[in-house]
Amino acid sequence: YSESSRAPTPSELACSNKAHPCALPNSFLSDPPLDKVVSKTWEAGLRGQFNSINWTAGVFHTVNKDDIIFIPVDEGVPGNLNNGFFDNVGETQRQGVELGLNGLLNQDKLSWFANYSYVDATFEDGFAVFNANNPAGATTNVSSGDSMPSIPEHNVKLGVDYAFTSAFTLGFDASYHSSQYYRGDEANNNAKISGYTLVNLHGRYNLNKNVEFFAKVDNVFDSHYETFG
Repeated sequence: YSESSRAPTPSELACSNKAHPCALPNSFLSDPPLDKVVSKTWEAGLRGQFNSINWTAGVFHTVNKDDIIFIPVDEGVPGNLNNGFFDNVGETQRQGVELGLNGLLNQDKLSWFANYSYVDATFEDGFAVFNANNPAGATTNVSSGDSMPSIPEHNVKLGVDYAFTSAFTLGFDASYHSSQYYRGDEANNNAKISGYTLVNLHGRYNLNKNVEFFAKVDNVFDSHYETFG
């Protein structure tokens, strides 16, 4: 069990008055104070080894009290989501599972890993949020249990490296991130941003103990994707 807290940042404190919204970044003045965010986390896990495979498994449950988010305001300018204020929106919850595998094969020439995480991030208190771009309506009401935007539920990462010689290693890593709600759709009224997959290549060559050459290719298949919306 762990417990931690953070005080509101200067930018959050200086932009927390609904009557005087600000554009970020901007020069700030004193506004009403915000409550600090307190996080309480329970987590448990196991780890072990089966033949040449190492494994880990864990669960976690975190509740943030008085969490702070940025809420846009209606200033009569459609599409403008930069003006708003920071506010305490009550409790938010993040809970999930983390699983991991890794090992060595072929006389330790091949190393590999695979990790999976499931994150259920939700608002636990209701509040109203404004977004002029929301097809469901400019003002929507968030209910307890609605998913937090910009947090994919499922994440998978895996990778393999093979040592062709003691000096030359070649490998790849790949990741998958599932769909997520748009910023401003805290009430979960619309379709999500699509999930995406990325594959990267990398290689290393040790010329001697002092010199190493490396190369990498990110996004090998030239995937087009969105991480935020």
